[in-house]
Amino acid sequence: MTFANIQWTWMNGEFTPWAESTVPLSTHALHYGTGVFEGIRSYAVDGEAAIFRLDAHLRASIDRRKCTACGFHLVQSS
Repeated sequence: MTFANIQWTWMNGEFTPWAESTVPLSTHALHYGTGVFEGIRSYAVDGEAAIFRLDAHLRASIDRRKCTACGFHLVQSS
Protein backbone atom coordinates (compact mmCIF):
# COMPACT_ATOMS: atom_id res chain seq x y z
CA MET A 1 0.00 0.00 0.00
CA THR A 2 1.26 3.45 -0.85
CA PHE A 3 0.32 6.70 0.82
CA ALA A 4 1.50 8.90 -2.05
CA ASN A 5 -2.02 9.84 -3.19
CA ILE A 6 -3.60 10.41 0.22
CA GLN A 7 -4.47 14.07 0.74
CA TRP A 8 -6.89 13.99 3.70
CA THR A 9 -7.45 12.05 6.91
CA TRP A 10 -10.35 12.00 9.37
CA MET A 11 -9.12 13.14 12.77
CA ASN A 12 -11.06 14.36 15.79
CA GLY A 13 -14.31 14.66 13.87
CA GLU A 14 -13.06 16.61 10.87
CA PHE A 15 -11.01 16.24 7.71
CA THR A 16 -7.37 17.14 8.22
CA PRO A 17 -4.63 17.49 5.58
CA TRP A 18 -2.45 14.36 5.51
CA ALA A 19 0.69 16.34 6.31
CA GLU A 20 -0.93 17.70 9.51
CA SER A 21 -2.27 14.35 10.77
CA THR A 22 -0.42 13.13 13.83
CA VAL A 23 -0.85 10.57 16.59
CA PRO A 24 0.93 11.30 19.89
CA LEU A 25 3.43 8.62 20.86
CA SER A 26 1.69 8.32 24.23
CA THR A 27 -1.59 7.17 22.62
CA HIS A 28 -2.91 4.16 24.55
CA ALA A 29 -4.11 2.34 21.42
CA LEU A 30 -0.66 2.60 19.88
CA HIS A 31 0.97 0.88 22.86
CA TYR A 32 -1.71 -1.60 23.93
CA GLY A 33 -3.84 -2.24 20.85
CA THR A 34 -7.08 -0.90 22.31
CA GLY A 35 -8.05 1.05 19.20
CA VAL A 36 -11.02 0.03 17.07
CA PHE A 37 -11.38 0.91 13.42
CA GLU A 38 -14.54 0.38 11.43
CA GLY A 39 -15.05 1.34 7.81
CA ILE A 40 -18.25 1.20 5.80
CA ARG A 41 -18.17 1.51 2.04
CA SER A 42 -20.85 3.50 0.26
CA TYR A 43 -21.80 3.49 -3.40
CA ALA A 44 -23.32 6.16 -5.62
CA VAL A 45 -26.90 5.21 -6.54
CA ASP A 46 -28.95 7.70 -8.52
CA GLY A 47 -26.50 10.44 -7.56
CA GLU A 48 -26.70 9.78 -3.80
CA ALA A 49 -24.67 7.72 -1.35
CA ALA A 50 -26.12 4.30 -0.56
CA ILE A 51 -24.89 1.76 1.99
CA PHE A 52 -25.85 -1.88 1.61
CA ARG A 53 -27.31 -3.30 4.86
CA LEU A 54 -26.33 -0.31 7.01
CA ASP A 55 -28.25 -1.66 10.01
CA ALA A 56 -26.23 -4.90 9.97
CA HIS A 57 -22.94 -2.97 9.65
CA LEU A 58 -23.82 -0.74 12.61
CA ARG A 59 -24.91 -3.66 14.80
CA ALA A 60 -21.70 -5.57 14.02
CA SER A 61 -19.64 -2.46 14.73
CA ILE A 62 -21.28 -1.96 18.12
CA ASP A 63 -20.82 -5.64 18.98
CA ARG A 64 -17.10 -5.51 18.10
CA ARG A 65 -16.58 -2.46 20.27
CA LYS A 66 -17.77 -4.21 23.39
CA CYS A 67 -14.52 -4.96 25.10
CA THR A 68 -15.61 -6.71 28.27
CA ALA A 69 -12.26 -8.47 28.60
CA CYS A 70 -10.65 -5.02 28.94
CA GLY A 71 -13.20 -3.95 31.56
CA PHE A 72 -14.62 -1.07 29.55
CA HIS A 73 -16.95 -0.32 26.65
CA LEU A 74 -15.93 1.98 23.84
CA VAL A 75 -18.40 4.61 22.72
CA GLN A 76 -19.22 5.70 19.20
CA SER A 77 -18.30 9.18 18.07
CA SER A 78 -19.16 10.85 14.82
